Amino acid sequence: MSQRRPPRNPKSPEDPVTPSNNRERYRPPRNPNKPVLNDGVDPRVHRRQTSAKSTPPQPFTRASKVSSTNGVKAMLPCPERDVDDITTKFESLKFSPSPIYMDVEDIISRQRIQEKPSWIACSPRRRDVLMATDMKKEWLVCGPTIKWTDIPDDFFDAKKLKSLQAMKIAVMDPLTEPQKRNLRIRANPYEDLKGAFFVCRDGPKLASLDKMFGFTISGEIDTKKRVAKTPVSDVPASNASRNDPPYYFVDIGGAPGGYTDYLLWRKGYYNAKGFVSNDRFYVHNTARMLPLSAGFLSPHRASHGDAYLDCIPNIDEFIAHVQTTTPTVDFVGAYSCYSPDGCELSQEIQHHKLFLGNCVTGLSLLRIGSGNMLLRVFDLFTPVSVGILYCLYLSFAQVAVVKPVTCRPGNSEQFVYCEKLTHFGANIIKDYLKHVLDEWDNLPAEDDVSSIVPTSTIRNDTKFFEHFVQHNESAVDRQIKYLQLYGAFAKDRRLQTPNGADIRKLALIHWELGPYPKKGVMEMVKLSAKDIVAMKSDSTFDLSNFQSTLQMVPQCVATDYSTFSATQCVSKTCKFALAVTDGKGNLFYLMDPANGFISTCFQGPPFSVFLIEMTLGTFSGKLDEETIVIHDAGLLANDDVSTLPLTHRLKCAEKFAATATFGSPGQAKLKFDVAEHAELCQTDVMIDSHKHYRLIPNDSNVKAAGDNCHNSTFWKNISIKNAWVSH
Repeated sequence: MSQRRPPRNPKSPEDPVTPSNNRERYRPPRNPNKPVLNDGVDPRVHRRQTSAKSTPPQPFTRASKVSSTNGVKAMLPCPERDVDDITTKFESLKFSPSPIYMDVEDIISRQRIQEKPSWIACSPRRRDVLMATDMKKEWLVCGPTIKWTDIPDDFFDAKKLKSLQAMKIAVMDPLTEPQKRNLRIRANPYEDLKGAFFVCRDGPKLASLDKMFGFTISGEIDTKKRVAKTPVSDVPASNASRNDPPYYFVDIGGAPGGYTDYLLWRKGYYNAKGFVSNDRFYVHNTARMLPLSAGFLSPHRASHGDAYLDCIPNIDEFIAHVQTTTPTVDFVGAYSCYSPDGCELSQEIQHHKLFLGNCVTGLSLLRIGSGNMLLRVFDLFTPVSVGILYCLYLSFAQVAVVKPVTCRPGNSEQFVYCEKLTHFGANIIKDYLKHVLDEWDNLPAEDDVSSIVPTSTIRNDTKFFEHFVQHNESAVDRQIKYLQLYGAFAKDRRLQTPNGADIRKLALIHWELGPYPKKGVMEMVKLSAKDIVAMKSDSTFDLSNFQSTLQMVPQCVATDYSTFSATQCVSKTCKFALAVTDGKGNLFYLMDPANGFISTCFQGPPFSVFLIEMTLGTFSGKLDEETIVIHDAGLLANDDVSTLPLTHRLKCAEKFAATATFGSPGQAKLKFDVAEHAELCQTDVMIDSHKHYRLIPNDSNVKAAGDNCHNSTFWKNISIKNAWVSH
């Protein structure tokens, strides 16, 4: 009987291992005459990877198609398309085999572009029960500052947390910052999104969150209006929200401005105004933001400490700053954080007080019934963090803790989104958290707040406790999985996430971040005030015929119009000026065509043209705040309103005056008011064969330039000399 032939060694040179029949790393046979780098990488592969330049994905038009080596084809969709289309295209990506230590395909495919939050809502009955609780006496506990190694395991699996902490130390600590940056780009397909067309990567991050929550963050729930203002194709944009009230939001520590940049772009034109709280270290980079964004920001920096909103005086200062414009806001985004400085494991403990201060600020400013809040947090393991989260759960109609795909999967960053503030949160919880923060400020240096809500109270709320523990376990599992992936990529520099470009393109489609005409915008930025007037005015307007003298409405007017509208002047001695902002937002005014446009020291939203009253000292910049009265408007933040009736133009001007910010390097500001509107009606009295008109509601001076009737245009009104004469 013949003996069985022994199997060949699968690792022998005669039968090399390939990726198709074994999960081990495959390396082709090396030519002994070819030089090898110290790490054993083929020089051809090394040169190809080190010389390749990573370019961000370019948005594409509706008619264009995306093709890849895997045959993926996608067209820019209308938002009304079936939402399953993105999922189908994502699942159709055939991940190319990669010689890695673990299943990259499985990990990357779990990063779903279409994300859904897991909501949790508090019952009204539980709030009613807590009304009888004296939270200030029964809930608050203070004690020594805890370390990250001593966190009680009430809300997580202690073994998993220790494994996560050990892996962070083993994988990330030995790497330098350039190595970490290179590792993230290769291992995370969303890292190379960078800022898309926003100032930084926080813009796409908020876009993904806004899409996840049905555009409730930006308030753009109406699909038709959203697409009209920010189209996902080459269709010209239009302001479909002129008649909507202004959208006010707060940005706490969101420098360099990606979050705000996205919100102002999504709202479009002059439909929103942002109140920004900057700390001592970082400010919003308005020079790099989109052209129309910087003109609708109201920045503020508190005066105590490092200007973080982590103490009552700084919070009160910022609230007073916001309430000079509006008593409440629609949305609060709290993104501020301290620099970890190598202390990532204790990052959660370091942010306890800042997390609390951001919550107090949001509860103090949000509108009851409709106000929403988004907070950037890190791990949620300690009793203080969980207690604050439980207070938010009691304060809002529903709450969700999410980690979007745009967050780096290996770190602990996540977001808490709170929807629709309740009366209980705006009063009971706000007062309690403000009391906690006040007590915290008076504690000795070695002490901290140890607990805000008793653990027994949280455990008794079974729905919240089980939901939150499950979230923590899944968050830890995800971080461990990606840290293992990072470890594999750190060992082998040849590894690259497959199909990263295709994933990014599908993500931009899903988030409705359509093509942005950067080239056209940059050309418009170079336009002067005279260029903008020449481009936007119609054939009835002649710049050389503009006059600034006051025109009075006579008692007798030779016209066939039975009624017409006009605006009332503040002073009889004032003159008119045509105010224009150029492509960079610099403000100019025109009174005498012979002198041309005169520059001022103020800057505001670009691409605007409006008619104002000029008095002695206007635009001098000597006052902390000057008040300018607008009488008519033709172009507001690139929104052409010149053909609307005068009454509609004035309503648009009122909204523009409420949201726009005009400032100067000397800290002087402009405040805009809109002239009161009046209607002139024909009477039956005839004087000197002319029809007699009376002013409603009073007989004060009225500016009525040109044919200021119901269907008159802006350019026609300021184009006719001596249209009205004094009686």
